[in-house]
Amino acid sequence: MSSFARTLTVAILAAAMLPAWTAVPAGAEVHRLADATGPTGMALLSESAAGVEVAFRLDAFRTEPLLVDGEVLQTISLSGVILPNDPGAPNLPGQGRFIALPRGARASVEIVSARTHTFADVAVAPAAPLPKETDDSPPV
Repeated sequence: MSSFARTLTVAILAAAMLPAWTAVPAGAEVHRLADATGPTGMALLSESAAGVEVAFRLDAFRTEPLLVDGEVLQTISLSGVILPNDPGAPNLPGQGRFIALPRGARASVEIVSARTHTFADVAVAPAAPLPKETDDSPPV
């Protein structure tokens, strides 16, 4: 097989698999935030002896229907975020980072700027309890 034929075969296979890599499950919706600028996720902008400046940017999230006790609720997910909420609370994705403080230092947080977007009529599914390490039952 010539180099061109191999390249063409790889390109065709990659094109055929692309929908599987980018597919969104049936009923799921991707919500893009039009005013998102800069890199997404959490980033350290600056650090000094006086403090640190951290930014969090979100450009999209996904909702997907989930049947809970006969009611269709929504799960919400963010790319790269897998931390669930407390069992029974609305299962909104959470993310955190550690910032080391010198011994004896005191921490305070100031939100310098924020943008909000409101999405109405979204019934968020509750967070399920995390299984114990000794739990052998199949996942639900």
